[in-house]
Amino acid sequence: MGYGSIGRRHCENLHRLGHDVAVLRSGKGKLVLPGAGKHLLEFQSEEECLSWEPECLVIATPTSEHVSGARFGLENGLHVYVEKPLFGEPHELQELLGLAEQRRLVLLVGYQMRGHKL
Repeated sequence: MGYGSIGRRHCENLHRLGHDVAVLRSGKGKLVLPGAGKHLLEFQSEEECLSWEPECLVIATPTSEHVSGARFGLENGLHVYVEKPLFGEPHELQELLGLAEQRRLVLLVGYQMRGHKL
């Protein structure tokens, strides 16, 4: 979900690991996976995305959309990896953790620079 610079990076990495990748975004234009020359499957709506039957969802949208994207994924039975920050209010975190636990799904927050020597 989302195809800015971080979304593209996640797509490239997942593709290199052998996963099928599709993009859910509101933008227009053809999506080509850099380095692979492969056109990506693209969805314009959440319903259309679900018809593809994904197993997980990577949230790489603007921060203000992280909670709603994670909620969408968890409510639809998808494991969710979301870019930092995950939430704005403590009750949002509790809600998402409760959904993940109730549905036995993985909810992860990414922060790639955590172990990087600055």
